[in-house]
Amino acid sequence: MPNRVPMLLVFAWLAACTHSDPTARDRARAFAALPNWTGIWISDVWATTDASGLPPGRVAELTRKWVLKGPLPYNAQWQARNEARQKDPATAAFMANFKVCEFAFPMVMQSPQTFQVVITPEETLLVFENQAARHIYTDGRKHTSPEDVWPTRFGESIGTWHGQTLVVDTIARRAGPLGIMPVDELSGEARFTEHIRLVAPGRLEDVLTVTDPVAFTKPWEVRLTYSQVRGIDRMVNYDCDENDRNPIVNGQLGVANP
Repeated sequence: MPNRVPMLLVFAWLAACTHSDPTARDRARAFAALPNWTGIWISDVWATTDASGLPPGRVAELTRKWVLKGPLPYNAQWQARNEARQKDPATAAFMANFKVCEFAFPMVMQSPQTFQVVITPEETLLVFENQAARHIYTDGRKHTSPEDVWPTRFGESIGTWHGQTLVVDTIARRAGPLGIMPVDELSGEARFTEHIRLVAPGRLEDVLTVTDPVAFTKPWEVRLTYSQVRGIDRMVNYDCDENDRNPIVNGQLGVANP
């Protein structure tokens, strides 16, 4: 009993501070209105797959499940450019033995990397197992001005809550391929809108719309889904450069057993 008295006094003090501090009360109400996406998540493309030691053909099977790939609604000029890249021998050579440790947005949202979601009133963080993080600011700020914005592989994301749905607007994504292959490129003017919500216990959905006034004739929309990972209670930092299980044998990429 003596050990409980100090803790009871601490709780009473915290309650009194919250009761007397309007800012603390407002913040408590803001937290109470946010959804609970606690847990570790993975794209449904990989949710039922053990990627260890994939036999020949399984990688192609997995890529068929990806929705973040073409055909994209290109205009005539960009369609011709894309077809030329697909026929380029350098593209075929790259696809035969590519290795990826870091994924750009939006491909990171359908990569095999697990991630956790951290939600506060000011920001939602998507923290991936390779130590990368998407910062989605929800504190009412605007996008950085065009003369000051700095293009990056994740872009700049501003979010607003519409009930239990997080609507994300991403700009300043560095020009380049939509995914990991050197085809299906986007311009630096591409803009991304996401509607992320919990659709059922242990199920997240991200409806992504891409507009590109330079390359597209119309918006392009895909639906990404995620499952909560069971049986894991913590994230472990992963560095694929230190755990290279993708030997190249006879010019072909392989996946070795651990």
